[in-house]
Amino acid sequence: MSSSKNFYNRIFVVLHEEDQDFGMVHGRKPAGSCKLELKDKVGKLNITVQGLKTSGEGTYIGVLVSKNEERILVYQCGTLSVNTRGFGELSMNFDAENVGGLNISEYQTICVAYIAGLTDKPGNIQLPLVGNAKKNTRFTWKTETTAAVSSLMFGSETEESIEPSAAIALPAASIEIEEKVNENKDENENKDENKNNKENKAVNTKENQKEIEIIKEQVEAENIEIVQKKESKEVEQEEQQDKVEQQNRAARNTNVTKSYWEKTKGYYDSLFEAQPSVQPFYQLIPHSEWIRVGSGYYPSMEQTNWYIVGIITVEDRVRYICYGIPAPYTLLPPAGLKGFIQWLPAGDTYGLGYWLLYLDADTGETVYPYI
Repeated sequence: MSSSKNFYNRIFVVLHEEDQDFGMVHGRKPAGSCKLELKDKVGKLNITVQGLKTSGEGTYIGVLVSKNEERILVYQCGTLSVNTRGFGELSMNFDAENVGGLNISEYQTICVAYIAGLTDKPGNIQLPLVGNAKKNTRFTWKTETTAAVSSLMFGSETEESIEPSAAIALPAASIEIEEKVNENKDENENKDENKNNKENKAVNTKENQKEIEIIKEQVEAENIEIVQKKESKEVEQEEQQDKVEQQNRAARNTNVTKSYWEKTKGYYDSLFEAQPSVQPFYQLIPHSEWIRVGSGYYPSMEQTNWYIVGIITVEDRVRYICYGIPAPYTLLPPAGLKGFIQWLPAGDTYGLGYWLLYLDADTGETVYPYI
């Protein structure tokens, strides 16, 4: 039986902050994740981000990076649109054996790149979020990556010169309008054409050229008008969305909506009083308290019948509620542990560690902080 049949693999990459000042809220870092699913030779990529400020006049794109001793190659996955709440998503289907001429396994790094002002000249390239797809890989080629992204988006004329052996960028698709007037005519044809006919054709050719120029100017004007109408419509939609969000926020304030922590604080206070205190992470997660609960949180984990619960504070305020399942380290979380995105070693599991799930204390939703 061929080993390629029924092949399936799933890779989960956590994206952490690289370049600063891209958080939607001051003092809170943006975060994200990338999920790669491979079935036979067909792949699907999904990038999600949260807590990222809107792009403004710039643009966010998803980028795959391959680096070896000879060159660096970047592949643009598409544009990532971030809404006013800081959430964004990008999806792409691909041939696993041909992603920009490489096998998908040759890409070590996944980035969310920010381009300040997409014009016909190179813009300021920054990397708000970066994640490593391969274990024990450190992202040390930031300068080469930003240069390659600039070459990819704007061509080879960048502010910093790039040697061909150091950067290979995929050129953006271009549409060229070529106008060719055939002035060479077969001497063996139309021998009987007189001088007046030739002059008439020359006049017609000039008139045709003028008509072509006029048509091109009209098309350019129509394109500018379409873009302006589209931008105006987008502004109206954003203003309407902001108005709806303000109304919803006012309604929530009127109803005095409590945060998730305020609603559940009594439950967690009782739980922490009833269960034994533990210190699984020592200095890895400061300003945190943990207990060990002796009943299985996920029944599918047959090898253990206990789990831990932690309360993490930031600036004297409860920020996260965390659940941990004891398990040895693996590249991906065990099956069934949806939302458990981080593994940390611990001192109370005899060489093992915990897969951790984080809940936002304000909303109660699963989040992906980079701790």
